[in-house]
Amino acid sequence: MIDEREKLATARLGAPYGVRGFQAVRTYSGDTEHLFRLAEVELRESRSGRLRTAAVDAVRTLGNKVVMRLTGVTTPEQARELSGWELWVPRSEASTLADGEYYAADLCGCTVFQGVRAVGTVTNVLVAGGGDMLEVTDDAGKPFMVPFLELFVPVLDIAARRIELSGEFERP
Repeated sequence: MIDEREKLATARLGAPYGVRGFQAVRTYSGDTEHLFRLAEVELRESRSGRLRTAAVDAVRTLGNKVVMRLTGVTTPEQARELSGWELWVPRSEASTLADGEYYAADLCGCTVFQGVRAVGTVTNVLVAGGGDMLEVTDDAGKPFMVPFLELFVPVLDIAARRIELSGEFERP
């Protein structure tokens, strides 16, 4: 059995495509190569927390779009029910990382410092329209947000599980 911490959200299922149960797939990294190697995925519906495992029946490229059909999904109506669900896979089956790249999940659990003082731990990474945000929880359990920009986060050491904030960042 795979440890939950070794699973990553790599994509989101989109709108139905065609009449045979295919649907668009949007990857979080932009890389689609790993989708063609998947035999099974875990689907997670973020609003309700529902989980289900699904076998991958087919993956195709259509122009600049990738579409996927899951086993048992044969109509647009069935595909529509899964629109918005995330595809989670073992880390070993996710997109290959280049040197210096990391997954957003790798940021969670990192200790955040400002100067020499630890100010909290990253508990979530939120993807926002204007840029990603790190949700940091302090020792008192109070969360605060840090824009994930070099101006505020000049030092990121995934191997050491350490993130350093600049003097430019002021906690609200």
